[in-house]
Amino acid sequence: MKKDLDDPKAVMATNMAGTERVFRAIHPDRWNPQVVIASSSEVYGFNTKQSFSETDDVVFRSGGQLRWCYAVTKLADEFLAFAYVRNYSMNIVVARLFNTIGPNQTGEFGMVVPTLIKQAVAGMPLTVYGDGNQTRSFCDVRDTVIALSLLASSPAAKGEIVNVGNNQEISITNLAQLILKQAKSN
Repeated sequence: MKKDLDDPKAVMATNMAGTERVFRAIHPDRWNPQVVIASSSEVYGFNTKQSFSETDDVVFRSGGQLRWCYAVTKLADEFLAFAYVRNYSMNIVVARLFNTIGPNQTGEFGMVVPTLIKQAVAGMPLTVYGDGNQTRSFCDVRDTVIALSLLASSPAAKGEIVNVGNNQEISITNLAQLILKQAKSN
């Protein structure tokens, strides 16, 4: 079976059509709750900044890069959200999630932390791409849930984009070494 990310049509249908169905279902004629749309840090694309602000540019290369289908659909969800905010005064906030990690996460879709943990616990070599100097920041799922709950209860968040993550970065090499140490693996 193909992974969803290998099927751009399924990715587009899930993200864009699914999001629009939610907005139509809660249209203010029926109900106008505070809605938090889960976007992704992937929308920043090829932006080369070290850290991102909600007002930074998104940068994508020319078409044909199926790897960016997910990011583009998340960006489309954001524009759709803002159209509903503008046209119907709906209470919507966009949360751009950055590398949320936590218990029971799998390595599916290339998630680095559970992949490295699985390899370390099994005594396998750890897979580090490139030179390992690339950095990431990881946010514990419990902190992400708190942030999303605060956004869901904040009228001031209406029509805003909010980055949800952690500002402490670690290189993938240092992450791999930390995981080896914690797993007592060599």
